[in-house]
Amino acid sequence: MLLLIALVTILGIVLPKEYSVERSLVIDACPAVVYDEFAHFKNWEKWSPWAEKDSIIQSTYEGEDGTVGAVHNWTGNPEISGVGKMTMTEMNPQEVKYDLEFIVPFESKSKGYFKMEEAEGGVKVTWGDEGEMPFPMNIIAGIFMDIDAKIGVDFEKGLQNMSEVLAGQTGYDPEFRESPKVDYLGKRMQMNMKDLTASVYEETFGQIFASLGKNRVEVGGAPMTLFHSFDEETLDMDMVIAVPTIGPSPVVDGMVIGSIEEGRDAYGVHAGSYDTSAETWGNMESYMKCSSSEMRGMPYEQYIVGPDTEPDTSKWVTHVVYPLAAIAD
Repeated sequence: MLLLIALVTILGIVLPKEYSVERSLVIDACPAVVYDEFAHFKNWEKWSPWAEKDSIIQSTYEGEDGTVGAVHNWTGNPEISGVGKMTMTEMNPQEVKYDLEFIVPFESKSKGYFKMEEAEGGVKVTWGDEGEMPFPMNIIAGIFMDIDAKIGVDFEKGLQNMSEVLAGQTGYDPEFRESPKVDYLGKRMQMNMKDLTASVYEETFGQIFASLGKNRVEVGGAPMTLFHSFDEETLDMDMVIAVPTIGPSPVVDGMVIGSIEEGRDAYGVHAGSYDTSAETWGNMESYMKCSSSEMRGMPYEQYIVGPDTEPDTSKWVTHVVYPLAAIAD
């Protein structure tokens, strides 16, 4: 018995009480896109190895996602994800750090991080975790568990999943144009994208064109939809369905007047039905992130060729436009 106690005591002393695990992978994407991916907890659901393995995991979030102090809570299968939370603690373009706390299947705390550096073929991302293993956990882990292998295999899978999600997002090459000031008359509305039907557009554009005719305001270009906000998770939108005008329109009950100042636009050209334009929007978002461009107005889509003149949806043409802010000298 004394020998066993002595052995346990010696093991508790000689076995490490700290651990550190790291895995790295070069991801074919620009730094801004990669950073955005792991800086927002809600993005993790797309590539997390635990979300992939655990069919019952449920997540909740606190704070503003993508900022220091944001929290991700989860509850899942005790044998896979358990119960715990992560809290963002430090964020900069080269590194993101978070505190990790498990409650189930056992209590533990550690510090995780993502490091990022440019490399041939994209961005080298290193995912790491480090923590303490107080006695007697260091004995249990040292004898029965390979911490590096157990955690490392999940990190490897997560990085590979992330690589597949982000592959090729190295910066879309859009079209550019110099645009004069654009005045418009429109109708602002909040709705879910699922409820945005062709009849909504037909009715709204009908009202706008009728108002323009009544007030003898000339049409200044193709109809458009401007987006104040769009929630990718809920698909809720705050938008303005509008028609450009030559000169400002008078105020019309139930409608809004607005303008986009002159300047340089970046835009993507989408050919085909409106319900397949998500890729063009995604490409433009990739361009904006990779180029670190600022905007001078709301992004919008403009219906260059549409159902009013062309019945064949394959021949429809939509411009997805991002008005760019002037570059400071």
